[in-house]
Amino acid sequence: MGEARRRRAAAALPGASAPSPASGTGQEASATPRTALVRRVLSAWPRGASRRALGGLHGPAHRLRVWHNAMLLTAATPGADAEVAELFALIHDSRRVSDGDDPEHGTRAAIFAVQLAAEGWLRLDISRLELLRAACEQHEMGDITADPTIGCCWDADRLELSRLGVRPNPALLSTNAALNEGVLALAWERGMSWTAEPGLAAAWGLDPKALARRW
Repeated sequence: MGEARRRRAAAALPGASAPSPASGTGQEASATPRTALVRRVLSAWPRGASRRALGGLHGPAHRLRVWHNAMLLTAATPGADAEVAELFALIHDSRRVSDGDDPEHGTRAAIFAVQLAAEGWLRLDISRLELLRAACEQHEMGDITADPTIGCCWDADRLELSRLGVRPNPALLSTNAALNEGVLALAWERGMSWTAEPGLAAAWGLDPKALARRW
């Protein structure tokens, strides 16, 4: 990723805003709306969930790589909403209770997205919130879609099968951008290395060295 694009990616999270942290939350006063939202999401462990390592299979490093994939896909897909795609990357696996088979974790993530909006963390109109909700709810179903934003979200996640040594099935990719050989190669390299782009990690207020730990 070029320096100019990295700087654009590190700008404040589009479509998201955080209320002022309550006293005693441990959040620094200098936290940006984006990093405050990330902390809110990462600290909201579902009931019954084990506290996974920071570098877990579906943890922050995975979600950063999904965002990285989504940035490339939305840039090449007319009509795709990059802001919603970033929020999807952050939220879609946030309500998992297991790194294994976890039915309905997408539904729980969709409910959480609506909750975050109701709490004032997200600045999305109804139509954009619905895109985020639908993308989260159905991302585990193995479907494809003609919607450019939802397609980019799902494809960004499926390109991350690389971390398991699995290449995505082209028939299950929704966007032409995800079939690009260069995009596929970069996603494979990132996933196989289990690393996250330092600039993107910094944008979320995370330590890239900690994210490099494997599950």
